[in-house]
Amino acid sequence: MGTLDRVRQFRNYLEKHAAWDSQRGIKLKPYADPMLPHFSALPVDHQENILQNYGRIIDWYEAVGPQAPFDDRREELKSALASCGMHVHPEALARVGEASVYDSYTRYHTLLYMGLPFQSMLSYTLEDVHSIPWYKLYVRDIPSLDRKIMNVCEELLAGKYPTLVEMNPIIGDYVGYEVASEKRHAGAFIPEFFAPIYQGKDIAGFLCVNTAIQIPGEFRWE
Repeated sequence: MGTLDRVRQFRNYLEKHAAWDSQRGIKLKPYADPMLPHFSALPVDHQENILQNYGRIIDWYEAVGPQAPFDDRREELKSALASCGMHVHPEALARVGEASVYDSYTRYHTLLYMGLPFQSMLSYTLEDVHSIPWYKLYVRDIPSLDRKIMNVCEELLAGKYPTLVEMNPIIGDYVGYEVASEKRHAGAFIPEFFAPIYQGKDIAGFLCVNTAIQIPGEFRWE
C-alpha cells in the first residue's frame, strides 16, 4: 500500500468516525485538509500502526451502532480495547467509574481510543488527535507537569508499573489547554491513574484516567 492509499484509507476512517460522533451529538471535524498533512508526515510504520488500530475501532463503532447507550464507561473501554486485541489489568479496569474521563495512547504517543466525554471537550480535528503525539497537543497551567507526565508514560511503556500508577500524588489537579486547535479549549482535571495497555503479554500503550470538566471560553497559551 502506497502513501496515497494509506491517506485515502485514513480519510475514510476519519469521515466514518465523524459521522458516528455526529449521531451522538459530538461535532468534531474529521480533518482540516483532505490531504491529511499530519498523518502523511509520519513514518510508514507509524501510519500502518494507526490504520490497523483505528480500522478496528471504526469496525467496533459500526458494530455497536450510534445508539449504543455507553452508560457504563468501564464496559465501553473494555470493549473498545478488546476490538484491537488489547486490555488493561483487571485492577485498573475496576477503577474506571461513571465520572471517569479517559484517553488511551499507543507506544507512539498517538491516540488509540478516547471516551466520548473527552471527545466532547475537544476542538481539534480527528486527524489532529490521531496523528499528532499528545504532548504536542496539550499543555498544563504548571509547565513542569508536562515533563512529569511524560516520565510516567515512558515508565509505563518500559514496564515499571504493571498494574497502574496513582497520578494525583505525582501531579495534583491542573488545568489543561489545547495549544494548536481552532478554538483552544481548556479543561480542569483531577488526575486519577495511568495504566499500561497490553496486547497479549506486550505493552502496547497506556491509559490515562481523570475526572475532568470543560472550562467555557477560548484560551491562548503563549
